[in-house]
Amino acid sequence: TNRKTDQDCVAYTGPLINSGAFDGLDAATTGTDAIINALIERGAGDRKVTYKLRDWVFSRQRYWGEPIPLVHCAQCGIVPVPEKDLPIVLPDVERYEPTGTGESPLAAIESWVNTLCPRCSGPARRETNTMPQWAGSCWYFLRYPSVASHGVPFTPEDIAYWMPVDLYVGGIEHAILHLLYSRFYTQVLHDAGYLPFSEPFARLFNQGMVCKYSEKSGHVEKMSKSKGNVVNPDEMVAEYGTDALRMYILFMGPPELDCEWQDTGLEGVRRFLNRFWAYCTDPATLLADGEAEARPAQVRVNKLIRDVQDRFAAFKPNTAVPAFMEWLNGALEHDDRLSRESLEKVLVTISVMAPIISSELLELLLNKDLEACVWPSYDPALVQDDTVNIPVQVNGKHRATLTVPRGLSREIVEEYARSSAEKWLAEGAIKKVIYVQDRLINFVLSI
Repeated sequence: TNRKTDQDCVAYTGPLINSGAFDGLDAATTGTDAIINALIERGAGDRKVTYKLRDWVFSRQRYWGEPIPLVHCAQCGIVPVPEKDLPIVLPDVERYEPTGTGESPLAAIESWVNTLCPRCSGPARRETNTMPQWAGSCWYFLRYPSVASHGVPFTPEDIAYWMPVDLYVGGIEHAILHLLYSRFYTQVLHDAGYLPFSEPFARLFNQGMVCKYSEKSGHVEKMSKSKGNVVNPDEMVAEYGTDALRMYILFMGPPELDCEWQDTGLEGVRRFLNRFWAYCTDPATLLADGEAEARPAQVRVNKLIRDVQDRFAAFKPNTAVPAFMEWLNGALEHDDRLSRESLEKVLVTISVMAPIISSELLELLLNKDLEACVWPSYDPALVQDDTVNIPVQVNGKHRATLTVPRGLSREIVEEYARSSAEKWLAEGAIKKVIYVQDRLINFVLSI
């Protein structure tokens, strides 16, 4: 470490100084190794990795949770349960309410608590506290690739194919327990040779919290039962429908930021879905077999697919919903009539936000099941805009922007550019004109 100020001590990552033979070595890498090796040679130290799992209470006084594999024996003290007797299974009970004595509900189940000591075979009692919820949830994802395997939690082949997890999505409150301990478990298993990777998640995305006005406090706060500002999803589904609720949640705001629940927003999404249903089921919308689909309608459908894909890939589902609203407005304004192929693409695209409506319309209009459809692709040629914005530069400095038809010849673009940048071009003689088709034009002057 190195003193940053007289008050603050911070980790030092630069070259070592005032360290004798170690001067100049990197403090975080080569310097650390050299110092440890020197201590080992002198017999004054040893290299050791220490895992520190910081948790203020690992046990829980309740019924559910993984049983802690220990027994309490009057002769032998605390004794671990042999591996051959694992796992310890929780007993089937009708009641698992607290005992009222401060002990776990398991303490009152004598048939489960009373056992024999694995060491002396004398009478003993099982540990009645259980592990906290994160003890199991922090490594269960390693089981998903090998759910059909018995006798082992996972196989190397499945782990190599599926892991590590590409994306971890969770609230910021997960960072202390679930995320922290998942990394701990993974690193221990990696060091023990069971996993080929030391980090369980390749990418982390923290979503914000849903907030709502609290009548108790008179402020907008995190939605929770204790604050009395929760929304009952069953009531929302009964009034607005599942798809409207799902789509509104995606529409509320950027997923990484906190957002405020507004019932009026839910009503707006329902109106959009009603308009979408009416457009799709209008007999004039679906072209008959053999009828040609107008190119502008094809362009709008392909741009919709591109925009939705790009916005979801960028983790901006709140902007994918407006993409659909804009498409529907355009389709209604231009009386777009769609081929069976285009209608299927639209319905499959919206299925990620409104799967029930999508499924119903696919069956009703196209006699297809959603699970039999494939995710649509778009034609790059159909999503190119007819016009492009070309920056006009003089000696590399932006001076104007031209909006012209795509593919316009160099000669015409240069003529327009000279006119728009006339004031700056008068400052010297033109030595060279650099033109990149549909992207840029730059006049190089000798001044």
